[in-house]
This record gives sequence, structure tokens and C-alpha cells, in this order.
Amino acid sequence: MTDLLPDDFRGLNLDLAQAGQAGRVFRGLHDAITNGQLPPGTPLTYDDIQTGYKAPVPVVTAAFRGLARTHLTDTPTHTGTHVLRPLERPARGHRETQTQYVQRTVRHRIAVGFYPVGDLLPSYRDLGHTFGASANLVHHALTPLIHAGLLTPSRTPPGIRVAQHPTTGRRP
Repeated sequence: MTDLLPDDFRGLNLDLAQAGQAGRVFRGLHDAITNGQLPPGTPLTYDDIQTGYKAPVPVVTAAFRGLARTHLTDTPTHTGTHVLRPLERPARGHRETQTQYVQRTVRHRIAVGFYPVGDLLPSYRDLGHTFGASANLVHHALTPLIHAGLLTPSRTPPGIRVAQHPTTGRRP
């Protein structure tokens, strides 16, 4: 299972105990979603999770960020988040390469707003860590999305920026 990454804690100033609690909240919600106990569309509010886990807002925020990063929920707002439908799997008998999986997942994350139009994607190294792949494989997977105009290289700051929404074609 994917666990929380440093980006999930960005700007939250959690101490070690709170970081551990955030990991436990994330794993509990992750298990509940993947086991079907929290079906798609279920709202997850800060109030409910804070009460249920006896956790402060920054701990819940880190857990929500991790769930969104793993595309189990949408991008958290000030009130909470919602459980998403699972990412569509390829047709039975169709073997998907890791490159295709990374490409499809990044496209899906852009479509659901996890990577908003105009924002920088995480680095190739961070995406590689997320997908259990090398930075080179991530680069190879994103190159067709750059050629298609969905992503664009950015010089300042350096990285890859979301250029347009995959279904609406909306640009920043």
C-alpha cells in the first residue's frame, strides 16, 4: 500500500507523533475505501474524521492529501473531500505496461482536478516514488502527454506544468 509522502505534510508543521497519527488515519480511510465500506460519492468531512479519529485538522489534512494523491478521493477543500470511483482498469486480457499505467493515472488525476490546470506536477523522482517506478520511466510516460499538449515544460520554476484539462481542453 502507498503511504503518506513528504508532499502530503507540506506546510502543516506536524511533530513526529502527529505524522504517525496522520499515517494511521490515512491507512484506516484507505482500507475502508478499498474494501468498499466507503463507496464512491461518500463525503468525508473534517468534522467527522476529526471526531472519529480524535485528530487535529493538520493530521486530517495530511491524510486527505494522501488519499487524493492515490486517487481514492477528490482534492480536499476547506470542508473535506469525497470518495471517487475507482480508476478504470484495462479490459480483461489486456496487459498494461507500467508506462501506460503512469500515463493513464496522470491523465485521470488531471481530469478529476488533483493536478489542476496551470499547476506544476511533482518531480519525475517524486512521481516515480508514488508509482514505484524510475524517474526515467515517468519521463517516458509523460512525453506523449507533452506532445499532445496536455502538459508543457516550464522553465520558471522548472518542471512540467498542466497545460489543459483532458476532456474540456480548458487552459490556464
